[in-house]
Amino acid sequence: MSKRKHIADALIETLFERTDFGAAGKTNLSRRGLMVDCVLSRAAGYHVGYTLESICIKAGLLTSKGNVTRAGFRWALDQLDEAHAQSISVTKTLLEELYNN
Repeated sequence: MSKRKHIADALIETLFERTDFGAAGKTNLSRRGLMVDCVLSRAAGYHVGYTLESICIKAGLLTSKGNVTRAGFRWALDQLDEAHAQSISVTKTLLEELYNN
């Protein structure tokens, strides 16, 4: 059985303290989304910037050398699954409302 990594919103806020990006209104991605993007970009071999990579290292998503950890990759995929499930739920609700009216 694999252990799934969970990162609470409070921890993400703590990790982003004293940074000037990722705040509400400054980017289309949430801070969680920025971390997912960082992990997946690093998995593909791209550099995404020192600050964001440092945040992901502190969260245990990347190694000290910037390589993606197994738990970090699984976490990023889980975040995409959750976002996709929420999107499907909203779409389904909207379609049901349109169909029933």
